[in-house]
Amino acid sequence: MDNERKLSVIHYPLSTLKKTLLASLGLMRLESQKEDTKLANNRVYEVMYIAESETTDDVIADMNKVVEKIVTDEGGEIVNTEDMGIRNLAYPIRKKDNGHYILFEINGSGKEIAEIERRFRVNDFVMRYLTVRVDEERKTAQKLTDKREAKRKRVTDLMSRKGTEDTQAQENQQGGDE
Repeated sequence: MDNERKLSVIHYPLSTLKKTLLASLGLMRLESQKEDTKLANNRVYEVMYIAESETTDDVIADMNKVVEKIVTDEGGEIVNTEDMGIRNLAYPIRKKDNGHYILFEINGSGKEIAEIERRFRVNDFVMRYLTVRVDEERKTAQKLTDKREAKRKRVTDLMSRKGTEDTQAQENQQGGDE
């Protein structure tokens, strides 16, 4: 009887235990984890792939359309597509010295990136690919730019005030000389 009382004193709501158990098993997300998914929706990626130089423009256009379709189907957005053309490689890949470079800038959550990379791995025309998350670097660069602008503005304001004070001092000296 005493044991039953001690157990009944420690009372957790069933919903809390259930949520914790399901979260620990990976079957449910906690509230703190839900915020992480909100943040993941606004990431910016640059995806570059190198196709074999012998690949026709039609095949490259089809590959680009497939990438665009994957991104839009997963809820992302292609901000920019840049066809950089055929360039020399830094080192031979598959006994080839040049390749066709394509660069995408993608806003998305990362699901579309995983699917694009999977498709690139199995595509015989793609020699290499690289995905870089650039949103953090751009935020850092923007902060530095803002900091420089603020400093430049402070310096110009200080110089203009000093120039104003100097002209007033000169006027006072000229007025005193007369």
